[in-house]
Amino acid sequence: MKLLFLKLSLILICPIIFCNCSKEKGDSSGNYARFITTETTASAADDTIKIRIEWSRAQWKISSEGNNFITGFSSAAGGNEITSNSWTDITINVTHNLTSGSRSQNIILTNITSGATSKISIVQNIAVPVTMTLNPSLTYQKVTGFGGMIDPPAWVGSANQITLAETEKMYSQSGLGYNIVRMMVYPDQADWNTDMAVAKKAQDLGALVFASPWEPPASLTGTRTSAFDPAQTTKYLLPAYYKDYATHLKDFVAYSATNGLNLYAISVQNEPDMNWCSFTPSEIFNFVKDYGHQLGNVKTIAAESFRFDRNYTDPLLNSITTVNNFDIIGGHIYGSGLTDYPLAQQKGKEVWMTEHLLNSETNGYDWLWAPSLTNIAKEINDCMAANFNAYVWWYLKRYYSMVADTDPRSPVAAGETTKRGYILSHYAKYATGRTRIAATIQDSGLLSTAYAGNNDLTVIIINNKSTPVLLQVTSPLAISTAAAVETDATKNMEPIATLLSSDKKSVNLIITAYSIVSVKLLL
Repeated sequence: MKLLFLKLSLILICPIIFCNCSKEKGDSSGNYARFITTETTASAADDTIKIRIEWSRAQWKISSEGNNFITGFSSAAGGNEITSNSWTDITINVTHNLTSGSRSQNIILTNITSGATSKISIVQNIAVPVTMTLNPSLTYQKVTGFGGMIDPPAWVGSANQITLAETEKMYSQSGLGYNIVRMMVYPDQADWNTDMAVAKKAQDLGALVFASPWEPPASLTGTRTSAFDPAQTTKYLLPAYYKDYATHLKDFVAYSATNGLNLYAISVQNEPDMNWCSFTPSEIFNFVKDYGHQLGNVKTIAAESFRFDRNYTDPLLNSITTVNNFDIIGGHIYGSGLTDYPLAQQKGKEVWMTEHLLNSETNGYDWLWAPSLTNIAKEINDCMAANFNAYVWWYLKRYYSMVADTDPRSPVAAGETTKRGYILSHYAKYATGRTRIAATIQDSGLLSTAYAGNNDLTVIIINNKSTPVLLQVTSPLAISTAAAVETDATKNMEPIATLLSSDKKSVNLIITAYSIVSVKLLL
């Protein structure tokens, strides 16, 4: 009986043991780590894509197979042997697809706990490129350069004066590469040394320096009702003192040279159509006729109108008594004036935009990235497209300008380069000294200009759209190498990838959303 009871007990106990053994075996072998799909796709312009790993009671790691376009993961390992039924989202970094076809690369998932492996294939598609075609045989203006104005300390305070280190940053080729400086001709000779050190530093770095007077010495002026606001009076240069005023400007040129600054040009008057010191068009005409080329060994700029008013400059260009007495048409674009000037080109005069600023706070600070791309980048592009030879911003150092000052509205620390500073640098480094050439682009949402140098072609493209663009730049000339830099909300003139075609006649690159990109093609 005892033996029978023992046998029955063994029969009843064994299934329980087997059942428990089977359940334990299932737990140890049932841990898992797996992708939720075996394939996923990325667009040609994607920087990152996401995949999900499901796992349970397992440690795991991932790695890419081969060396292709996957550059890294947000996390290369994870999981644990305690947690059940979990998941982890991984961000995969990929390079843009600049090739002419799709491509794929595998990611390997290894379950460290069990040793099992699986894979997912990342397929990156090709986008149809937007084509930009360069035509170096059709040329426009020679680009003299880009820069800004030295801030007068009386207007911005001594604490916000441009330092020599900041001048180096803006005007060296290793810095922002600007090459034009505008300075003030103060009415009082005692102030003439005020901006000399900064101007000389910029000149030593290769910059062209020109000077603009806001008003003559008080002894040479009278007052009259303003033509722009009858409720106000304005200074004006008394005709009897035109020669004395010419001597005043010539003396400033000589003073600068004595102090080591060789001015490139001098202006007759800053904004004669405003209330600093007003000139009528006929008064500008008479001064230039009699004294325009008696201002020293420099070029003469006329007439720096507030809105590029051609009533001031057309008569100068159309008269044989004045056309040879000045060299540069200068003007500002406050409200108007940003248009081509064929008459100036016919008469062999360069057209310089010598002052503009934008600092609206109506809908938020317009000097932050998005509005700066919309307004400043577009404005410089449009000035180049309108055949201007130079673009000169207002104060170089200000919260809304190229280098930040101490104003709390400055988007970066005082002395640091702003986004606007980098935008201007794109043009300074990729257009200065070159000749603008014809270029056609398929996408009307992209703004662009192109230039030819001695042994290169350059292109500057603005993408103010919310989507990236695969761009193919084509050239009739063989390209030896290509390089590009980009500025966007997070990058400042950082190198980006380019792909040169096998026939050396085109280059592919991705223009990211809301960015400005400069491309150099060495021939």
